[in-house]
Amino acid sequence: MKIKAFGLGAILIAGLGISFQNHSIKADELKPWLGTWKGKMDYLDVTTGMDESKKATIKVGPIVGGNKIALQYIYPDDTAANFTDTLRVAPDGKSVSYLTLAHKKKTSTDFQFMLEGEGEDAGQKAGIRLTYNFSKKTFSLKKEIKYRGQSDYFTRSEYKLSK
Repeated sequence: MKIKAFGLGAILIAGLGISFQNHSIKADELKPWLGTWKGKMDYLDVTTGMDESKKATIKVGPIVGGNKIALQYIYPDDTAANFTDTLRVAPDGKSVSYLTLAHKKKTSTDFQFMLEGEGEDAGQKAGIRLTYNFSKKTFSLKKEIKYRGQSDYFTRSEYKLSK
């Protein structure tokens, strides 16, 4: 009986270690993926409830001041929607802009990180989840939303791009 209790305790402790991993991120980790990525953005038009798609380009970089990464979003067929954003990495690397780093996985050829937090979408308070996936030739950025009172996230938009 003591052995079983010890085994269960070890499993619980190991499980806690996995759930509370110490993730951090640095702007320099994006250096291999700086550049121009072209493809499309699929998105849910909240006014019509319909899925839509449009051509998109994201220019990643430059890195400024050691902790800021510029992102330029370009829509060739809808230039009025073009905008620039800046990812600001916190000094401790645990958050980017107003979102918390929830997950990070990096290999020599791939880099994935997920940011989560509270924000606003379509004028409503919402949980926001952004997942960035970089590989040598592809980059995807998925935005998931969970409005107050909802139990599940839904995909609001997803960029699928390549070099």
